[in-house]
Amino acid sequence: MPRSGRLILPGYPHHVMQQGFRGQTVFHTDGDFRKYLRDMRELREELGVRIYAWCLLSNQVHLLLDPGSDPEALPEFMKALSLRTTRHRNRRRQQNGSLWEGRYRSSPVQTGYWFLAAVRGIELQAVMLGEAAHVGSYRWSSYRERMGRAEPYCLDPHADYMALGRTDEERRESYRLLMRQGQSEQEWRHIELALRRSQPIGDDMFTQSAAIKASRTVTSRNRTRPRSRKS
Repeated sequence: MPRSGRLILPGYPHHVMQQGFRGQTVFHTDGDFRKYLRDMRELREELGVRIYAWCLLSNQVHLLLDPGSDPEALPEFMKALSLRTTRHRNRRRQQNGSLWEGRYRSSPVQTGYWFLAAVRGIELQAVMLGEAAHVGSYRWSSYRERMGRAEPYCLDPHADYMALGRTDEERRESYRLLMRQGQSEQEWRHIELALRRSQPIGDDMFTQSAAIKASRTVTSRNRTRPRSRKS
């Protein structure tokens, strides 16, 4: 059965998850984590992709990415990032073969409530999976940068986060309160299931409108695609 195409909406955040092939470790050293972050920052500038949240775990990554006006920017970003990471691993460990599972998963995220739920879910991954006791103690997520406890690196502002307060400190305090509440089992189950199926993360109305928008985007691209010339 052919694989269905990903649902990518221009101007919307997308929760992206990629894991190591057969669950293998992806990041062995601090240098591996730092290299991935440097590559993210470079590709963000090159392709115009915005990054709203991220969490790097030993054998998987969770990212919240916005392709901007060009839906193709997201798969280009992930393809280049995956390839750079694989080459780095193979060079350092003198081996060949696949590092990642065949396809990453991605789901467009509804703004508002579900955007903040997705950000929290991503930044809490290390705690949820037992790689950290507390979100603030884990170095390889965007939480520390968001809280001003790490040098600004590759985190972009989003209107929903900015609306949490008038100043940086007000926004951080509001977000801390949200994080203390944690993520309900129902919220994460909704996100996880949508991500597994590459379906939108949001309410029913958003899911329906996302399918319509995606259809229009594909139709528009097909109409503007130049016809091949026959020799």
